[in-house]
Amino acid sequence: MNHQKLDLQELLPFSLRMIFIVIATLVLFFSIRYASIVTMNKYEIPIISQNSPLNYSFLILIGLSFITMQPIIDKFNPRIFLTIIIILFFAISLYLIYHSSTFLRQSDPKNCLEVASHLNNGNFVDLKKEKYLGWYPYQIYWITFLRPLVRISNSVKFFYFLNLIYQCIIFIIFYKITKSFTNKVAVLNNVSLMLLCFLPNIFNILFIYGNVPGYMFFLLSLYFLLRVLKGEDRIFLMIFSVLTAYFIKNNYLIGIIALIITVLITNLAIRKKIVTVIITVGLTFIISTCISAYYSHFAKDNFNVRSGMPKEAFVVMGLQDYMGLKNGWYDGYTLQIFRQNNYSAKLTKKQAKKDLDKRIYELKNSPSKTIKFFEKKLVSTWSDSTFQSLWVAPWQNKTNKNLKYFYRDSKKNLVRIISSIITQIILICSLLNCLKKSNNLEYRTYSVVAILFFVGGFLFHLVWETKSQYVWQYIETLIPVAGMELNSLFIYFNGWRKKLCK
Repeated sequence: MNHQKLDLQELLPFSLRMIFIVIATLVLFFSIRYASIVTMNKYEIPIISQNSPLNYSFLILIGLSFITMQPIIDKFNPRIFLTIIIILFFAISLYLIYHSSTFLRQSDPKNCLEVASHLNNGNFVDLKKEKYLGWYPYQIYWITFLRPLVRISNSVKFFYFLNLIYQCIIFIIFYKITKSFTNKVAVLNNVSLMLLCFLPNIFNILFIYGNVPGYMFFLLSLYFLLRVLKGEDRIFLMIFSVLTAYFIKNNYLIGIIALIITVLITNLAIRKKIVTVIITVGLTFIISTCISAYYSHFAKDNFNVRSGMPKEAFVVMGLQDYMGLKNGWYDGYTLQIFRQNNYSAKLTKKQAKKDLDKRIYELKNSPSKTIKFFEKKLVSTWSDSTFQSLWVAPWQNKTNKNLKYFYRDSKKNLVRIISSIITQIILICSLLNCLKKSNNLEYRTYSVVAILFFVGGFLFHLVWETKSQYVWQYIETLIPVAGMELNSLFIYFNGWRKKLCK
């Protein structure tokens, strides 16, 4: 193990810890007090209500159960325990896949599968400015990833099963990451158990999009980062993994930034830091340019992945209050103004900037309404304990006799209650852990990345278009941190118990 001396203030600056504490406390407060449910229909409107005081009792009861069970799970071999967890997860997921509908509504997952099939058949019409890839050219990365898979099978259940495989690999990567900084049996088993109890992992299997495979590659990059800190030559594997995550799902740009900042503040050699930054940034532009040129050649037209709807339009949408029903959620604004401006990115950008200035002026001149706007936006984003993993499934599941219990639009739904409590335990433990100093270099490094990733995701969706389905990975990345703290809490309380018993 690398025993380099590194002060906590260098690796996890005081300001970053304070920002995380404020943000995580806010998210925790909203999660405990409110429940947000997006009903399974096309309107995607979050319904917000206050949680029952009974939920607080459940949180305390289950939280104490996790702490007191530490001596029990400490007796299980971590590899065997992980295997049991994966087998159980696999069985539950197979049941879900077997009974789930394969009808995909007209949305990004279906559009991307259809475009991948069109491109495989030599049909490049979707690259035109008035078609899907003309609107969202950045989707070409995910579609390129899909193309060889679609050749193997275009069965929806085939892609459900692939997501199941990705999730099982994610469990293994989390185990390997945790093993990089601790050999404590209870901690390793805490992580495995919490991954199973974080129920969006199960239900996201039915979402055929870049979120899950992208997350798998992002976690893989974190694992290779920890190997680099141990002196292994894994820099290129780390860069390859994080870039793959980004190209599969562009939101993992936040992951790239978190990883680069972490690399820069570690005690790695300057040469390795420079190599990481230059290669990561350089390859991002090279790959996007090559993909643009490739598809432009076959489409016999100018296609650029950096064109399409301007980013300003997504910020405007992220700051809009749609009829008082959803704050900052998708409301069709981006596509509407793109069409109004004849699919011209230049004209749309000009219009979006004008609308943005107008909206900022409105927010500045009404502080009370601004506070209410962002409060509702944050609550609707972070207080859906399932993170829309139920909503993203085929809506026919709601009436399926084998699945309808899980898909009930009720905060009394057991899936929602369990997910809510596990999310709150993760946040509470992460907050407590953030107040402590650790001498373990690999653990401190992982904590920095996880915190940067969480803070970055929070701030990004504060101004950008938001959905609850966009933020589950920021919570899940904190699980190893929470797993460590659960064990520490047991040791702390057990020590007090022994003192009192003397």
